[in-house]
Amino acid sequence: MPKRQSTTAKKARAQQRASGGKYTELLRNQSSPGLRLAAALRSIGRQDLASPLEADMAPDPVYDRLEEAYQDAEALSYAAWERLDNAPKGTPPAVMRQLRADAERRAADLKAARAELEPYWIDGELHLYDSDNLRIHGVVVLLAHAGRVADPAPFAQTAADALCSANDWLWLSDAIRNYGSGRRREPVWLPLISALDGPDAPQQASAREACRTLAKAAKMPCDGDEDWTACADLIEEAAALARAAAGNGS
Repeated sequence: MPKRQSTTAKKARAQQRASGGKYTELLRNQSSPGLRLAAALRSIGRQDLASPLEADMAPDPVYDRLEEAYQDAEALSYAAWERLDNAPKGTPPAVMRQLRADAERRAADLKAARAELEPYWIDGELHLYDSDNLRIHGVVVLLAHAGRVADPAPFAQTAADALCSANDWLWLSDAIRNYGSGRRREPVWLPLISALDGPDAPQQASAREACRTLAKAAKMPCDGDEDWTACADLIEEAAALARAAAGNGS
């Protein structure tokens, strides 16, 4: 049984709560840039990166059912406590007892629903950013490839889309540095940076510079908010360079 929910699934669930949309459609929309990244990695012979990406994004019907039950229980519990807390002054004691009993019952239901989900949650914090770092690794490899080939545009565009799909530079700032995970370490892709090569044409050069910028972000310290935002700015800069490598300007 999986020990965590993928970042893709988390974001789809967050969008569902905000918009009321259908989870499977939102998940598909969230997954598309990552799936295109996996397909592009396969096309250059990197099945070793493509397969974990695809597995990470695969929907889990059991998890979906448990997550939906948890969300329903959470909503019902919140509503029950709201009714109790907002009961008008002078509400008969018998009614107040009934409201409290309902709130406590809903709280117990929520606790039970949460217990069902716990096997899927993060084990400590050791796997907090694994989903994001799988994607970042794939992005770097694809951008490095874009920096070497005659036509970098399709590879760079796929990498840019995958990087931008997170839509949260500050989250990626934590992810790329493994901040708070209990295991600060250099990304496995960092040695690739010293081996970057390719034509000096503007698009290929932008792809390689995007890789170097992500490496700078990964090496940023974790000493304060200034580092957090500076790292996020570097990731956003890398995304702009990837778009430029695709011919879309900066």
